[in-house]
Parts: sequence; structure tokens; C-alpha cells
Amino acid sequence: MNSDGGRGSTEHPFRLNGVPVDIAGDGAHDTIYQVREIDPEILVQGDNELLILTETEHHGIVACPP
Repeated sequence: MNSDGGRGSTEHPFRLNGVPVDIAGDGAHDTIYQVREIDPEILVQGDNELLILTETEHHGIVACPP
């Protein structure tokens, strides 16, 4: 679940091990719940790297743990 501040001008705001994953919404600042299928080939044994980059006026993507 995340609070969506939108992608701003960032082309790929979320990357998993360097691979873009489309998770940003329209920037309405609503809390949204998404389930995304991830290609298992993207995952590596051990530590996987999540990168979140946003450039919005107030805030970007906010992770809301369950």
C-alpha cells in the first residue's frame, strides 16, 4: 500500500534491481493498494535492491506497511 504523490517528472520512479516497475498513479495523494507481478528473473539470490526516486512538490511515493 502506498500514498501516491505521483511520478512527477521522474521517468522511472521505482526500480527493482535496476528494472523499472510501474507503480506510480496519478498523483491524487490517495492511499492506493496495488499487487504487481514481478518477473522472477529480476530477483537475485540474497539482497535485492529497491530504488525509489520522486520529484513532486509535496511528497512522492510513501510506503504504508501493513
